[in-house]
Amino acid sequence: METKTDNCQQCGSCCWRTTVFATEKEIGLIARMTGKKPEEFSSLEDDDLFKLKYRDTGYCIFLQEKEKFCCSIYEFRPDVCKSFPSDPEEIELCPNTK
Repeated sequence: METKTDNCQQCGSCCWRTTVFATEKEIGLIARMTGKKPEEFSSLEDDDLFKLKYRDTGYCIFLQEKEKFCCSIYEFRPDVCKSFPSDPEEIELCPNTK
């Protein structure tokens, strides 16, 4: 079965200036898997909601540019990343939905 990300063009649009919120559990998993401290890649926004940090370029701190863009935490990325694109604004960002 084909999903909306099966034809990903690895353009990086989904990881540019898009606020990514993650739960404490997701942040803990990212920390364990990367060996980084949560404060190195996220900031606490609410009691149990974190926001991933971005580079000066506006891209997610975990986005790597090689031949194309790729997520360095793809296997354990937050649920909000897994469900992208899910709302009308996100759909406009993704060339794969056009």
